[in-house]
Amino acid sequence: MEVIAQAWKGDGAYLGLRALLDVVQPNDWTWHLEEFHGTTVPSAGVNALELENRLDGGEPVSFAWDELLVFAEKVDQLIDGRISAFIPGEADPVLVLEALDSTYWRFAALDRHAPAAAVLDRVAALSD
Repeated sequence: MEVIAQAWKGDGAYLGLRALLDVVQPNDWTWHLEEFHGTTVPSAGVNALELENRLDGGEPVSFAWDELLVFAEKVDQLIDGRISAFIPGEADPVLVLEALDSTYWRFAALDRHAPAAAVLDRVAALSD
């Protein structure tokens, strides 16, 4: 199952990573930042180029939910990227969030996992 949402609203407002995480809602999944091409808030202390290089080397950055929220506050704009959510002990991600060319957000969820599927319903409602 997947849902695609526009990153830019009709009024020109950008729907950023932090706002999308409000739609996802708190959870106990482990989050892996697997790809990042974007910009960060200048005073946030995160070097976007260093982060991109680390991820290009195949080493994801893992976050608990609260840590992911802190990271998202430091992201100005995610141009292209992928963040996957895992349930402990599971090999496949339960939810995948992708930024596509600063234009769209793609969410994909395992059909068999009701909380992840519910995220897709909430994301789809953003377009209503």
